[in-house]
Amino acid sequence: MLKMPATIDYGRDAWPTRIGARHLCLAGCGGLAHTDHAGVRDAVVKRGEQMPQIANPTLLGVGLLVLLIGIWMWRWSSRQVIDVKGMALGAAWDGVKKGQIPSVPDELKSRFTDIAAEKSNVGRAKKAGGTVARHFLGRMVGIASFIAVLVGLGLMAAGIWWK
Repeated sequence: MLKMPATIDYGRDAWPTRIGARHLCLAGCGGLAHTDHAGVRDAVVKRGEQMPQIANPTLLGVGLLVLLIGIWMWRWSSRQVIDVKGMALGAAWDGVKKGQIPSVPDELKSRFTDIAAEKSNVGRAKKAGGTVARHFLGRMVGIASFIAVLVGLGLMAAGIWWK
């Protein structure tokens, strides 16, 4: 039975050569030492490289941060935007499935009842203006979040491959 050595030194001069000795194989041989890809092994050892590395870790980190900020902005904007078209289509589809007249969706109904609950016209105008402003801001942040996600992915790709 073949015994595996307890430790193997993977330095330049101590490359494992026995059959059965494990090593990091760039050609995908499964880790058994052999001479089928000695040219690749020698080229790597002569240059002193051990493993491929990330070209620019700072760009990778900044790209990840921008990506996470973009995802956060996307989630925030989806809560602020009033999707009237989607609500109307959903209510119509529910009406068709149930065979009834479609009802007003609860989210839209709650926003309108909040506006109608104000006592004065000025209060209702402020409430409606705030709703419209949040909707507009949500749309703009949604577009900015899409751009931030694309920029974050681009920065991450540049951090991995751009030297």
